[in-house]
Amino acid sequence: MTTTESASAAGAPPRTGLTFKQAVGNRRSIRFFRPYQPVEKAKVQKILEAARLQSQHGNAGLIRKAVVVYRDETDPGVFKGLVEALYNQPAAMQAPCHIYWTIDMSGWGSLRDSLMQLIDVGALTSSYGWSEQFVDDIVMKTPDFNVMAGERKFAEWLSAIEMGSAIGMALLAAVDEGLGTALLTGQRARMGELLGMPEDTTVAQIQLVGYPAESAEAGGQRPRPGFEELAITVAPGDGRDLLALGEATAPVQVSADSYGFTWLVCTHAADDIEGLVTDLHAVNSTLEAGGFGPQLLCTILGFRDSASRRLGRVYLDKRGTFYPFSPQVGERRDNAAELQVRGVLGDDLKIEPDLGRWFPVWGAPGL
Repeated sequence: MTTTESASAAGAPPRTGLTFKQAVGNRRSIRFFRPYQPVEKAKVQKILEAARLQSQHGNAGLIRKAVVVYRDETDPGVFKGLVEALYNQPAAMQAPCHIYWTIDMSGWGSLRDSLMQLIDVGALTSSYGWSEQFVDDIVMKTPDFNVMAGERKFAEWLSAIEMGSAIGMALLAAVDEGLGTALLTGQRARMGELLGMPEDTTVAQIQLVGYPAESAEAGGQRPRPGFEELAITVAPGDGRDLLALGEATAPVQVSADSYGFTWLVCTHAADDIEGLVTDLHAVNSTLEAGGFGPQLLCTILGFRDSASRRLGRVYLDKRGTFYPFSPQVGERRDNAAELQVRGVLGDDLKIEPDLGRWFPVWGAPGL
């Protein structure tokens, strides 16, 4: 992505000059194209380059192929057949350029040569144990590395992931070039026949490219799952399966407060503090292992007495310290009660010594 404006060729729209974050945020599927305005081949080349340069397992880049079809340069019968294979979607007819992103399983045959090239240029070093013997005796014989040495289903699965990462960057590159773009699906076998693809290849997705005939803001915001849903989902096991301990099960619920913080809530019986603490520790460990350690702010044990007075024992994950929090109605806190609790628990817990870090956690579940 670029943050500067560049000169435009005669008759061509100016470059958008988007930053990476702007391209990510502005991207949306365009379904109406200007059929009369061709796409410059230099821009298509940049899209292909963005995909080519993406990370790939074993540097085996030959599994990712792209067949570029320009509507005005393709046999009309072939192009008509491709549009029909795309279920005659109007956008497919309008877009002046199609990119048929294709998985070529035979590309895994270049794995050894690709690894040796990385060794030759110093990207894989002997200090990390890389050598020709290591490649031949270990890598090429281990399905975890050489996926074609194991189950083909896993190799196809990994190939789809590799292709997906390239397609994602190709979409952003098109947006960065001021183009409209979208992905379509269709009759893959028929498209393969029309394009004369070898038997070991599969069309994965079809990227339409052209100048948009609609505003990127048209139609309103596209619905997406909330970030907190995705962030929790990608953590291994989500933390929920960790709560099936022994005969009892305690569900984990996900909630968000009015300040935008996301909480994982575990609930146990009042006399099972030990079990609750064990579960909370397990969930925290799982989230840390899943890469969410920097996002973990605190853990709270909530208590309530017979008079409905509430008290939270807050654990600061990054400091390894505790402090009491006693919320009152109207976002007020009972400082005297908090200091009293500090005096009672000071010999048993590592209390946060800096009172300035006794942050209020208004709206936290359980309090």
